[in-house]
Amino acid sequence: MKARAATRLILAATLLLLGEAWPCAAHANTPNTAGAREAALVEASRVHGEAVRLYRARKFDEAITTARRALALQEKVVGPDHLELAATLDTLADPCRQRRSRAG
Repeated sequence: MKARAATRLILAATLLLLGEAWPCAAHANTPNTAGAREAALVEASRVHGEAVRLYRARKFDEAITTARRALALQEKVVGPDHLELAATLDTLADPCRQRRSRAG
């Protein structure tokens, strides 16, 4: 549990240092059936893959928007402190770093 909180804190600090807002998802619409949960995770995985593709294509602004959407979808299902979010947070941080280095 402490490792999850530490990972989230490190990634949040990275986004903060890069001047990015922490993306939050409303948990009111959390899927409550196993099928809905699985479908939401599949969609989040698809969107995450799209964010990675956009990053590799050097479309950083689009990658950021898409990674935020993937993160919001995941947070609705697993909650804001789940270890599963780490990969998506990393995907979000990469284009943020690139965008900042291009601007500076």
